[in-house]
Amino acid sequence: MIDIKIIKEDPQRIEAELKKRGIKLDVKKLTKLDEERRKFQQEFDKVRSEQKKVKTAVAGKQLKEKLKKIEGKLKVAQEDFDTLCEHLPNFSAEDVPVADDESGNETVREVGEQGIIEGAKPHYEIPGIKPLIDFERGAKVSGNRFWYLKGALVDLEFALIRYALDFYGKKGFTSMRPPTIVNRNAMIGTGFFPAESHEVYFVSSLEAEAEAHKAAKGDKEAAAEVIGRQDKYADRYLSGTAEVPLASYHAGEMLDELPVKYAGFAPAYRREAGSYSKDTKGIMRGHEFDKVELFVFSDPAKSWDVHEELQKDAEAFWNSLEVPFRVVNICTGDLGAPNAKKYDIEAWLPGADRYMEVASNSNDTDFQARRLKIKHQGKSGGKTGTELVHTLNNTAVAVGRAIIAITENQQDKDGNVEIPEVLRKYLSFSRIKADGTTE
Repeated sequence: MIDIKIIKEDPQRIEAELKKRGIKLDVKKLTKLDEERRKFQQEFDKVRSEQKKVKTAVAGKQLKEKLKKIEGKLKVAQEDFDTLCEHLPNFSAEDVPVADDESGNETVREVGEQGIIEGAKPHYEIPGIKPLIDFERGAKVSGNRFWYLKGALVDLEFALIRYALDFYGKKGFTSMRPPTIVNRNAMIGTGFFPAESHEVYFVSSLEAEAEAHKAAKGDKEAAAEVIGRQDKYADRYLSGTAEVPLASYHAGEMLDELPVKYAGFAPAYRREAGSYSKDTKGIMRGHEFDKVELFVFSDPAKSWDVHEELQKDAEAFWNSLEVPFRVVNICTGDLGAPNAKKYDIEAWLPGADRYMEVASNSNDTDFQARRLKIKHQGKSGGKTGTELVHTLNNTAVAVGRAIIAITENQQDKDGNVEIPEVLRKYLSFSRIKADGTTE
């Protein structure tokens, strides 16, 4: 959420940001709602003040009825205003490229050399990897875009998780295992609702389903539609990233010392809506995957330095895995609603002959902290007082994509896969052989 003072004082800035991001939103309606809610609030406060001075029961009853009417109007105006505000994105940083879509993303640098591998194959066709991923039974049990990992790939997954936690533990991050089922406040607070609601699985209780049926007046089809809209009848959601529970961990709190840094390991769940024909082969785009996510609560004065530090560490991490990659500055049309700026790391895949996103590093400034009400004692304009913190998040490792990047870059012409040196201390093998066994 942006500072609502800007709606009154500088609506042109909001209009400019919406234009940059290609978002259509009626700013005039927003400013009108802001004026209305302020007016009704003033009227409400005035009548409430008069109530305290009333001396007769008749006058008191009249003021009570008047207050109730004003309160109803205030509630409607406030709810409409809040709903519209939820669709406002953060303000992008000055050095974020302005473009309509991902084609406007700018490559900042390339790291590592793209090796020449004779007969390079995509990960799901590498002889040593093919028998270790069971797509057929995954689909039988759970549906499309689910799979079973087996043997050496399971060991590789846990090696990657352990390595990521160790690597960032040395950088001052506290390891966390957060819950993956979260409430609506957490989704709204982090900015994933409403912008990303189409990507989210939701969980409803029997009571919530009953409410949906009641709302649909006994019409089961209408009730199913209500539930399918993921509206107020859903009371819990499957998180698509540990960012959501990590950001919400300190909701409503005053933080004493900054930065506060967490490395959260958790499963992630995504509907992958609108990507039905994209990356359907292999384990690139599944509905469920494991990930280690970094989250930082920062002093606002230092958050851009923290952002660059996170990027430096992320590049060192991926370089240590012997994966060539490029760093991309994400344009306005491809930024998430909470992001002021985001770098992506895209790994080179010799088997697929293209780049693939493996990590994202975002500075969300005070956007999430304002929604979640997370503050600290800071200095502004030479004065000491409370202020909102800044929040940053970075993908330490999305395990499935890391496995893809490693296996495609470490394959040989015979179908064997070498394990990167930094991971070998976590494993009992240094190579996956062409028949799926190890040595």
